Amino acid sequence: MESGLVFAACVLAPIVVGSANSVATRKSIRDWYPTIAKPDWTPPNWVFAPVWTVLYVMIGWAMWLVFVSDDAVLPVTLAAVLWVVQLALNAAWSPAFFGRRDPPAALRILYAMDVAIVATIVAFAVVSPLAALLLVPYLAWGLFATVLNIRVVEMNDWPEASRPG
Repeated sequence: MESGLVFAACVLAPIVVGSANSVATRKSIRDWYPTIAKPDWTPPNWVFAPVWTVLYVMIGWAMWLVFVSDDAVLPVTLAAVLWVVQLALNAAWSPAFFGRRDPPAALRILYAMDVAIVATIVAFAVVSPLAALLLVPYLAWGLFATVLNIRVVEMNDWPEASRPG
Protein backbone atom coordinates (compact mmCIF):
# COMPACT_ATOMS: atom_id res chain seq x y z
CA MET A 1 0.00 0.00 0.00
CA GLU A 2 1.27 3.46 -0.83
CA SER A 3 2.83 5.31 2.11
CA GLY A 4 0.44 8.26 1.79
CA LEU A 5 -2.59 5.99 2.05
CA VAL A 6 -1.10 4.22 5.06
CA PHE A 7 -0.45 7.60 6.68
CA ALA A 8 -4.04 8.69 6.03
CA ALA A 9 -5.43 5.43 7.46
CA CYS A 10 -3.20 5.68 10.54
CA VAL A 11 -4.23 9.26 11.25
CA LEU A 12 -7.89 8.77 10.40
CA ALA A 13 -8.33 5.83 12.79
CA PRO A 14 -7.72 7.88 15.96
CA ILE A 15 -9.67 10.82 14.55
CA VAL A 16 -12.66 8.53 13.97
CA VAL A 17 -12.36 7.38 17.60
CA GLY A 18 -12.27 11.01 18.71
CA SER A 19 -15.29 11.89 16.60
CA ALA A 20 -17.26 8.97 18.02
CA ASN A 21 -16.22 10.03 21.52
CA SER A 22 -17.47 13.56 20.91
CA VAL A 23 -20.87 12.17 19.96
CA ALA A 24 -20.92 10.15 23.21
CA THR A 25 -20.15 13.27 25.25
CA ARG A 26 -22.39 15.97 23.72
CA LYS A 27 -25.56 15.54 25.77
CA SER A 28 -23.76 14.93 29.07
CA ILE A 29 -21.45 17.92 28.55
CA ARG A 30 -24.55 20.12 28.48
CA ASP A 31 -26.81 18.58 31.11
CA TRP A 32 -24.80 16.34 33.46
CA TYR A 33 -21.12 17.30 33.52
CA PRO A 34 -21.78 20.89 34.72
CA THR A 35 -23.67 19.49 37.73
CA ILE A 36 -20.90 17.29 39.14
CA ALA A 37 -18.10 18.52 41.40
CA LYS A 38 -14.73 18.94 39.67
CA PRO A 39 -11.39 20.28 40.91
CA ASP A 40 -10.53 23.94 40.28
CA TRP A 41 -7.78 22.89 37.89
CA THR A 42 -10.21 21.18 35.49
CA PRO A 43 -9.57 22.63 32.02
CA PRO A 44 -12.44 24.49 30.38
CA ASN A 45 -14.46 22.35 27.97
CA TRP A 46 -13.14 24.18 24.88
CA VAL A 47 -9.58 22.92 25.60
CA PHE A 48 -10.35 19.26 25.05
CA ALA A 49 -11.17 19.26 21.30
CA PRO A 50 -7.95 20.96 20.13
CA VAL A 51 -5.77 18.97 22.52
CA TRP A 52 -7.30 15.67 21.43
CA THR A 53 -7.09 16.62 17.76
CA VAL A 54 -3.34 17.22 18.03
CA LEU A 55 -2.87 14.06 20.10
CA TYR A 56 -4.86 11.93 17.65
CA VAL A 57 -2.74 13.17 14.74
CA MET A 58 0.42 12.38 16.72
CA ILE A 59 -0.91 8.91 17.62
CA GLY A 60 -1.62 8.21 13.94
CA TRP A 61 1.70 9.64 12.79
CA ALA A 62 3.49 7.41 15.31
CA MET A 63 1.72 4.31 13.98
CA TRP A 64 2.61 5.29 10.43
CA LEU A 65 6.28 5.52 11.40
CA VAL A 66 6.07 1.99 12.79
CA PHE A 67 4.29 0.65 9.70
CA VAL A 68 6.79 2.12 7.23
CA SER A 69 9.83 1.03 9.22
CA ASP A 70 12.14 -1.63 7.89
CA ASP A 71 11.96 -3.52 11.18
CA ALA A 72 11.15 -7.21 11.48
CA VAL A 73 7.52 -8.29 11.26
CA LEU A 74 7.18 -9.44 14.89
CA PRO A 75 8.10 -6.12 16.58
CA VAL A 76 5.90 -4.18 14.12
CA THR A 77 2.99 -6.57 14.67
CA LEU A 78 3.30 -6.35 18.46
CA ALA A 79 3.47 -2.56 18.26
CA ALA A 80 0.41 -2.45 16.01
CA VAL A 81 -1.60 -4.74 18.30
CA LEU A 82 -0.75 -2.61 21.34
CA TRP A 83 -1.66 0.53 19.38
CA VAL A 84 -5.09 -0.95 18.62
CA VAL A 85 -5.56 -1.96 22.28
CA GLN A 86 -4.78 1.51 23.62
CA LEU A 87 -7.00 3.09 20.96
CA ALA A 88 -9.88 0.74 21.87
CA LEU A 89 -9.49 1.69 25.54
CA ASN A 90 -9.43 5.35 24.52
CA ALA A 91 -12.67 4.76 22.62
CA ALA A 92 -14.26 3.12 25.68
CA TRP A 93 -13.59 5.95 28.14
CA SER A 94 -16.00 8.63 26.88
CA PRO A 95 -19.00 6.27 26.61
CA ALA A 96 -18.31 5.10 30.18
CA PHE A 97 -17.76 8.55 31.69
CA PHE A 98 -20.22 10.63 29.68
CA GLY A 99 -22.51 8.08 28.04
CA ARG A 100 -23.20 5.90 31.09
CA ARG A 101 -22.23 8.70 33.50
CA ASP A 102 -20.09 6.22 35.38
CA PRO A 103 -16.80 7.88 36.43
CA PRO A 104 -15.68 4.88 38.55
CA ALA A 105 -15.93 2.57 35.51
CA ALA A 106 -14.26 5.21 33.34
CA LEU A 107 -11.41 5.39 35.84
CA ARG A 108 -10.80 1.64 35.56
CA ILE A 109 -10.64 2.08 31.78
CA LEU A 110 -8.09 4.90 32.21
CA TYR A 111 -5.89 2.70 34.40
CA ALA A 112 -5.82 0.08 31.65
CA MET A 113 -5.35 2.73 28.96
CA ASP A 114 -2.36 4.25 30.76
CA VAL A 115 -0.71 0.83 31.00
CA ALA A 116 -1.49 0.15 27.34
CA ILE A 117 0.01 3.51 26.29
CA VAL A 118 3.23 2.75 28.20
CA ALA A 119 3.39 -0.70 26.60
CA THR A 120 2.81 0.86 23.18
CA ILE A 121 5.57 3.41 23.76
CA VAL A 122 7.99 0.62 24.73
CA ALA A 123 7.02 -1.45 21.68
CA PHE A 124 7.26 1.58 19.38
CA ALA A 125 10.70 2.49 20.77
CA VAL A 126 12.04 -0.85 19.51
CA VAL A 127 10.87 -0.01 15.98
CA SER A 128 11.06 3.81 15.86
CA PRO A 129 12.30 6.03 18.69
CA LEU A 130 10.53 9.01 17.07
CA ALA A 131 7.23 7.09 17.08
CA ALA A 132 7.69 6.40 20.79
CA LEU A 133 8.41 10.08 21.47
CA LEU A 134 5.28 11.12 19.59
CA LEU A 135 3.23 9.16 22.13
CA VAL A 136 4.74 10.82 25.22
CA PRO A 137 2.34 13.83 25.17
CA TYR A 138 -0.54 11.35 24.87
CA LEU A 139 0.73 9.50 27.94
CA ALA A 140 1.03 12.80 29.83
CA TRP A 141 -2.54 13.78 28.88
CA GLY A 142 -3.78 10.29 29.78
CA LEU A 143 -2.15 10.51 33.20
CA PHE A 144 -3.64 13.98 33.69
CA ALA A 145 -7.06 12.59 32.74
CA THR A 146 -6.57 9.77 35.24
CA VAL A 147 -5.79 12.17 38.09
CA LEU A 148 -8.74 14.36 37.08
CA ASN A 149 -11.05 11.33 36.95
CA ILE A 150 -9.80 10.20 40.38
CA ARG A 151 -10.65 13.61 41.84
CA VAL A 152 -14.11 13.62 40.22
CA VAL A 153 -14.85 10.22 41.77
CA GLU A 154 -13.58 11.39 45.17
CA MET A 155 -15.33 14.78 45.11
CA ASN A 156 -18.67 13.24 44.20
CA ASP A 157 -18.44 10.40 46.73
CA TRP A 158 -18.94 7.67 44.15
CA PRO A 159 -17.97 4.36 45.66
CA GLU A 160 -15.82 2.37 43.27
CA ALA A 161 -18.60 -0.13 42.54
CA SER A 162 -21.45 2.35 42.18
CA ARG A 163 -23.15 3.71 39.10
CA PRO A 164 -24.39 7.27 39.21
CA GLY A 165 -27.97 7.93 38.10
